[in-house]
Amino acid sequence: MEPFFSWLGTVPWWIIFPIMGVAGGAAKAWERNARRRHERRLETLRLKAEIKTAQLEARGGTARRASPAVVDTTASVAPNALLERLFAEHDEITARWLDYELDVAKLIAFPAMSDGRQPLVAAFLRAKKTADALRPASAEQTVTEKQVSEYLDAVGAYAVAFEIAEKDARRLRDSTFTEPERKRLDRAQQLLKVAVDESATQAERNVAYRRVRDELEGLILLSDEAVQVLEKQVAREIAAPVAPPQPSARSASEPEGERMPLRLPPEDDERRRSGAVITRFEELDWQDTPIGELTLRRRTEPAVGQEIYEVRLGDEYLMSSLFTVAEEELSTLGLAAATGDDLSVLVGGLGLGYTAVTALHDDRVTSLTVVDRLGAVIGWHQRLLLPVSAELVEDPRTSLVEDDFFALVRAAPAEGEGDYSAILLDVDHSPRHQLDPTHADLYTVDGLRSLDRHLATGGVFALWSDDPPDEDFLETMRAVFDGVVAHVIDFANAVTGGTSSNTVYVARSRTAGEPASDRPSKAGS
Repeated sequence: MEPFFSWLGTVPWWIIFPIMGVAGGAAKAWERNARRRHERRLETLRLKAEIKTAQLEARGGTARRASPAVVDTTASVAPNALLERLFAEHDEITARWLDYELDVAKLIAFPAMSDGRQPLVAAFLRAKKTADALRPASAEQTVTEKQVSEYLDAVGAYAVAFEIAEKDARRLRDSTFTEPERKRLDRAQQLLKVAVDESATQAERNVAYRRVRDELEGLILLSDEAVQVLEKQVAREIAAPVAPPQPSARSASEPEGERMPLRLPPEDDERRRSGAVITRFEELDWQDTPIGELTLRRRTEPAVGQEIYEVRLGDEYLMSSLFTVAEEELSTLGLAAATGDDLSVLVGGLGLGYTAVTALHDDRVTSLTVVDRLGAVIGWHQRLLLPVSAELVEDPRTSLVEDDFFALVRAAPAEGEGDYSAILLDVDHSPRHQLDPTHADLYTVDGLRSLDRHLATGGVFALWSDDPPDEDFLETMRAVFDGVVAHVIDFANAVTGGTSSNTVYVARSRTAGEPASDRPSKAGS
């Protein structure tokens, strides 16, 4: 410590003031952020408390003043009458949400409310799914006290989740867009007023409508139902809803005033009640797994105007059906290096299924074993939730196994097992970036030698990677395998408008006398 104090004695005394200023500023910033987090937690607790109070009063007989976010019930209400009130609240929340889906003015003003990638919107959609699942078929249906209680809880959670998601969407507004994009949204909002203005001529309304669509192109994707409603408003077939207030610093976090619900023609209103309205986003499944929260989603990608499927682990995107070229090339390139007419293939990682299905397209494949650690992922395909699920699970050559691929290849092959013609692996992001730290040992010489024991002589190991070719890993592969090649897979990225790349490593189990090849090749699609 003596050198430190000697140095301290040489520092000018006045330097303490700017240091204190910097430290004070950092402390104030931390305090502001902590206060904001605390206020949001208190708001969430307040909303939950309102729902819990209503539920207790519903069971205990204490009357209360009606709240827009909860059902006003009493213990003297019969179960069927209580169900009718719960149905009304359930339908009211759903109608408020559909306003954001079908009202183009609201879509422009609060785009986050229709974006299922926003965490609070995703939580609301999960609450909606639960409430819908627990809803009895009718108020006349015979139900138990437990069923009524569970449905009451679900509607309460649904109301809380909507209020929180709505407040967050109003806070965010258009903050996720760039400045030029916000200007386009502003122009679209102004043009929309003309498009539905009763005092404008029909020609003016038609021109304004076309310009609205042009301004929104690539920014906000309108559902077919939203377009249909807007076109009817432009054609004066139905009245336009009241436009939401323009953004202002004061009103960003305040609740909306009296809401004017969007009125649909009878046939469209019936479609809404029956759940036939198609939305831009749907959460197909959510599971709490040993490695985190796993979510399967289906949504429309504005950049390409098509429906895509995507998987998230917590807040991290794992895969998307928008980009499947490299996953398919993993099978194509791996099996192209395999010899023989009776191929036994092991796939590590099921995911969306594109690697496995592409392997089935090779007529030489007589058996395909797909190992995935997560039973939820296997369940998606068994329930035919994904585009290639039926082709995969209905093929008699396919076996889906819930197991830890990495533990499987660490162990010696059991008697009568192993001798795979090809092992295709697509689990981690890359040899350097693993989903689970326990996977790291596979990408070492010892790990690859353990995997090699499961290959037949001359069998192929192929690996997908999100990173460019890694020279260090290539050297590791050369210590174990022959014919090591790093294929660079280029593909068009419709989201960025450019080109993206993945890597597929291919190698063969060592055969005496065969020269190793390590020259990278290029494969494009």
